[in-house]
Amino acid sequence: AANAASARAGGEINFSFDQVEVRTFVKVVGDITGRSFIVDDAVKGKVTVLTPQIPARAVYPLFIKILESIGCGVVEGEGVTRVVPFAARPNAGAPVVGVGDKTPVTLGLVTKVIRLKYTGAGDLRKILESMAGREKSGNVSSLDGTNHLIITDTPENLRRLEKMITEIDQPGSGTVYEVVRLTFVDAKEIAEQFTPVFARA
Repeated sequence: AANAASARAGGEINFSFDQVEVRTFVKVVGDITGRSFIVDDAVKGKVTVLTPQIPARAVYPLFIKILESIGCGVVEGEGVTRVVPFAARPNAGAPVVGVGDKTPVTLGLVTKVIRLKYTGAGDLRKILESMAGREKSGNVSSLDGTNHLIITDTPENLRRLEKMITEIDQPGSGTVYEVVRLTFVDAKEIAEQFTPVFARA
C-alpha cells in the first residue's frame, strides 16, 4: 500500500523481495502500476530481488527484465497483460541482487541490477556483452531510461564485470570505450605503445 501511494505521488519504490511467489510478485507490481495482469498456470517459482529504492517509473521496465531472468515474459493486449513462460531456458530462476549487495558465492547463475552514475547504460552494455559468459547463458541488458544494467552470469564472472564497471563508471566518463580482441599481437605490448600517445592527448 505504501509503495502504491508513493508511486501515485511519483516517489521512489522499495522494490526488494525475499523468496516471494511469482504470482505475489506480479500482484504487487499490479498494485504499484495500476496494470491488470493474468498469470498463466504454467508460471511458477519464487523471486528474490535486492535493489535500492527505485523511481516509480522504473518499476515496470525492471519487472519485465526480472521476469525475463526467470524465464517468463509478458503479452499485452485489450487492457490486460498476460504473464507467460518462455521455452525452457538454462538461466531460468537465477536469483536477482541489487547494486550495493554483495554478489553471492554460489553455483549457477545470478542476475544483478546495477545503477550507473556517470556512464550511459546502453554504451556500457555494448562493451560488456562480449565478456558475459555466453556459453553459460550469460546476458547483459540495459534500462536506458533509468540507467540500469541487468547482468545474468556466473558469480565469478559477475565479480569480474563489476570491477570493470567500477573502473569505467567514473566522473568524466563520457569517453566511449570499445573492447578490441587482438588475434596476432600481444595486448599488453600494444597497450604499452598507445599509453604515451593518450597521455599527451
